Amino acid sequence: MQISYNAIFEYAEDGINVSFPDLPSALTCAFSREEAIEMAQDVLTVVLHGVKYSDLPKPTQMNQFETKNEGEVVSIEIEMSVKSGKLFSNDVVEWNGEICNEKE
Repeated sequence: MQISYNAIFEYAEDGINVSFPDLPSALTCAFSREEAIEMAQDVLTVVLHGVKYSDLPKPTQMNQFETKNEGEVVSIEIEMSVKSGKLFSNDVVEWNGEICNEKE
């Protein structure tokens, strides 16, 4: 199933800070826009892995966000599976109770 949330990309001299207002624990950063999208997908996948589907916050519409001078709103999509009512990703591996990103 496709999951989509809007991320705020805030551009600075030293890179791009990425946050998801609907998911406050989903934060990351990058040096380029392409890398920021990839990092945003990774953090979104890890934050949502194991969450009850029924507990997902409803995504705020893109036009409801305000950005600072050097910012933009970017829609980030990931693929997740629902098993026993919880979200899971094939890209995430759990080892000794910790979540590891399989891409690494």
